[in-house]
Amino acid sequence: MKKKLISLLAAGVSCMMLLVGCGSNNPGDSSGSGTEKDSEQVLNTIYFKVATLDANDTTDNQSSSILNAVQEGLVRIENDGESDKIVAAGAESWETSKDGLTWTFKLRKMDWSDGEPVVAQHYVDSFHRILNPDNGFAYSFLAYDIVGAEEYNTGKGSLDAVGVKAVDDYTLEFKLKHPLPYFVSKVSYTVFHPIRLDVIEKLGDKYASEITDTVYNGPFKIESWDNGNSMVLVKNDTYWDAENVYLEKINMTDIKEFATQAQLFESQELDISGAQTDYIEKWTERADAGEFQKLTGEDPGSFYLYFNQTSKSADGILKNAKIRKAIGLSIDRDVYTKDLVGRFESAYGIVPTAINSGDEKYRDKVEGPLVADAKTYVNNKEKLQELFKEGLKELGLQTDDLSKYELTYLNQGSSELQKQRAEWMAQQISGNLGIKINVETQADWGV
Repeated sequence: MKKKLISLLAAGVSCMMLLVGCGSNNPGDSSGSGTEKDSEQVLNTIYFKVATLDANDTTDNQSSSILNAVQEGLVRIENDGESDKIVAAGAESWETSKDGLTWTFKLRKMDWSDGEPVVAQHYVDSFHRILNPDNGFAYSFLAYDIVGAEEYNTGKGSLDAVGVKAVDDYTLEFKLKHPLPYFVSKVSYTVFHPIRLDVIEKLGDKYASEITDTVYNGPFKIESWDNGNSMVLVKNDTYWDAENVYLEKINMTDIKEFATQAQLFESQELDISGAQTDYIEKWTERADAGEFQKLTGEDPGSFYLYFNQTSKSADGILKNAKIRKAIGLSIDRDVYTKDLVGRFESAYGIVPTAINSGDEKYRDKVEGPLVADAKTYVNNKEKLQELFKEGLKELGLQTDDLSKYELTYLNQGSSELQKQRAEWMAQQISGNLGIKINVETQADWGV
């Protein structure tokens, strides 16, 4: 099984900015357009290739977006136009003990798309499955706040000791190792959605790669899927809140180049588009004039650098922490987020800015672990190379000619914009450290 090793060098936290076109093709609120809604509510949007439809194995935003449309976790994070809010979803209510160590969720009565009820054991099965060390799921560590979770996942404890329990069919209980005010935010993550072990066992290797016989408990179902090209979602009539799901169908088509997306959006052939680079200011003005609707909000996720610490490239230098740190701090996050992308926030730690601790932003209370180092190293070539050489010395490698060290940067996606960003990253690293960085495009990130 392939396992990606993730460093704690987050390069940016997503701040969403979506534009919704107004007009007869727009399935949403027609305010500002002067037109009535279409009788059939269909949304035409962009499809991004997903790596998996296995909730427990999800690590990418594309897969999470699809799964959040067809599945329902305990809670959802929704934006009310001003800020992100935690709203009840699979759970009707929840409470914590006085010491903050026990969380109890009361589940609403709802069904899977095949008519089977969603029960607490389906959530227990999900947590047990993501923590099973034999599965090697990358985001299992997100459950480590739960009693016994880390021990079981690392082979030092038993499944029976994991603090997740189905008290009855509609009561779910968690025992935590320490108080965690934002635990309710964490259970919104896609990787903790409920699962059906009977379906997983029935489909075997086909589970999460094909849609035949798959079951859903979210607002939509997947009607068709041509991974890499398109996907069609249709309304799930068995969803508990189906009467408030106004879209009947979502057509998603792969459009690689943003220039093409922009053209289709402006001609109303595409209903939603993320605003990028030069279009942000232009489309914001048109939204303010009532031509478009602008939706902004924080996406609780981070963009990382992944380091293959077992690679033999460049004498295996990536296994050294100081070298990885030097590479990560070679990148000027502020330039990337403000100038290159225009819709991200700089991040200096793994926890994104959208995560709350109680009623406050976690990052307003706790500074990112790389903030102090960034002040010392970012845009300081001399200091960066000094740190890089310290790592080389620890490995017993030469420090006289850094240009002899050559690494490969794998770029996800083949669009011109993605290539430009990858080349910029490579130039930042090579320019500051004096090493050689080759950019390689890997369109299929699941391979």
